[in-house]
Amino acid sequence: MAYTARLKEFASVVTLVAAGTMVGSASAQEVVKLKVADTVPTTHYTSRHGTVVFMEKARQYGGGKLDFEYYPGGQLGKPKDMLALTQAGVADIGYVVPAYTPDKLSLSSVAELPGQANDSCEGTKAFYDMTQPGGFLEKEEFKPQGVRVLFAAMLSPYKMILAKKQVSRLEDVRGLKLRTTGGAFDLIVRSLGGVSVQMPGPDLFHALSRGTVDGALYPFASIKPFDLTDHVRYATTGVSLGNVVLTYAIGEAAWTRLPSGLREALVKAGREASIALCNFVETNENEERIRLTKDSIKLTILSDSERKRWIDALAPVKEQWAAERDKRGQPGSKAVAGWSSTVAQIRSK
Repeated sequence: MAYTARLKEFASVVTLVAAGTMVGSASAQEVVKLKVADTVPTTHYTSRHGTVVFMEKARQYGGGKLDFEYYPGGQLGKPKDMLALTQAGVADIGYVVPAYTPDKLSLSSVAELPGQANDSCEGTKAFYDMTQPGGFLEKEEFKPQGVRVLFAAMLSPYKMILAKKQVSRLEDVRGLKLRTTGGAFDLIVRSLGGVSVQMPGPDLFHALSRGTVDGALYPFASIKPFDLTDHVRYATTGVSLGNVVLTYAIGEAAWTRLPSGLREALVKAGREASIALCNFVETNENEERIRLTKDSIKLTILSDSERKRWIDALAPVKEQWAAERDKRGQPGSKAVAGWSSTVAQIRSK
């Protein structure tokens, strides 16, 4: 649907000028409505403490001239379709997760590699900076795809959650079918001896209940929102098994039609929502670990000697990831160097 048509449908009071290609200067009564779409339930913390915060702040900074229609839980499409839906204008702002579109946003999975950040906020700041105008990932991936990242976040380091088998040694992982989002996680699982099974988060409930997978690389904070509590009996932690990063991005066509004041409102709201979400993630992950391991999940914390074995097994992942992309003509090594440089700058402040 053309952007002009969508604005007439969602906010008929908006006036378009210049043959319908630009949003006119909004008066006190005019409101621009943007359609926001994602694939997580409204009970999920990324929605409550990220998306909702972003929309509330954008309304505030937009001075009453900006509003949203929110379509959560995959109402407009599946995770793998979010980028295309945003590009096509079906959604003005979409939940674009690089791991779900590895053919389009392969370099962004640099953030998913093991040991890339000390915590969620450090990783969030690095990933956000690299996806903003002039940043490495903005220039190499998001701008060529015709979208702009408004807010971004790195979730907490992933653990191994399991339905029936307790894992306490590296040998226990061998042959296990583990759900991943693809990308760097394929390398992580293979390095540990497991079998990577790619699927989006909403599909994990049925995969665990049917035995399609033995477990997953997952954060504690996502177990309850995706209703996995009854299907997860064990968890293993002690080593970072990568991180997932997410973005909410606006299509370039939608962006260019907004007046500058509303663009500024979206940017400011996105920056603040990114930090709000990572702050929540850091606190909530520990709280969920305590709750789940008290009520339903048996937790294995790797011993120091076993932890070293896992770290040694994961050590080649970063180099392998970069080499795979370099071979395809993508700047994989530059992405790794760019991430390291960005994190170093953040740590120096």
